[in-house]
Amino acid sequence: MAFLLADYRKLLEALAKKGYSLGPVRTYYEGVIPPFVFLRHDVDRLPGRAVKMAQTEHDLSVSSTYYFRCDRKGIFPCKTIKKIAALGHEVGFHYETVARTKGDLSVAVKFFERELEGLRKIADVKTVTAHGSPLSRHSNIGYSEELGIRKFGLLGEPMADMDFSRVFYITDTGGVFGSADNLRDWSDGKNLRVATAPSELSKILIPQKEPMILLNSHPERWPSGMVGFLQATGIDMGVILLKKIVRSLRR
Repeated sequence: MAFLLADYRKLLEALAKKGYSLGPVRTYYEGVIPPFVFLRHDVDRLPGRAVKMAQTEHDLSVSSTYYFRCDRKGIFPCKTIKKIAALGHEVGFHYETVARTKGDLSVAVKFFERELEGLRKIADVKTVTAHGSPLSRHSNIGYSEELGIRKFGLLGEPMADMDFSRVFYITDTGGVFGSADNLRDWSDGKNLRVATAPSELSKILIPQKEPMILLNSHPERWPSGMVGFLQATGIDMGVILLKKIVRSLRR
């Protein structure tokens, strides 16, 4: 399922009205005063939509974090990254080196270092996070220590470092916030596990109950028009079907 970019803007406005401060992931490591929502975006496909989302946030005087993947040749969407960094947003590395090396951690470390260096030639990078790679037998999640991310001058990896007994994790992985079709993208603590539309999400989040939130959304899922909405919905339906097939075969 997809949503319109206007729905995302309304969500941010509603959260700010409730008293939440909104900011990028790196601020977790710098120290924040609750109530606070850390805004994370995984740019998996259609990077052009990330620019529109970044502009929407900029118009609201909000900054967030955009995590970028590279292709198998180590190439990143350079123009998109520069545009988003110029709007004042944090740029991070969305790595999938464990899955691409089929679980060979010694090779994965080399891939990680090389690809991170490539991204840093485009923009400053202080945080990284793993891509779930749901169609692969190998997950990238849970290997931050093995990859030795600290030695690269990084602040950290939010899914490994955040205290999710205090931070409420919400993601649109699977097509909607709290989707049952989310295979791997969960924290080790508090998660939204009930399918919730953006308009309903802003109603249930209360600063006194959830003072800190990590909100993860994928820009491809938030187009600005109906044509893009239908396209994104179709892509989500196809990906969900593939996940179900893969899950069935693994069983």
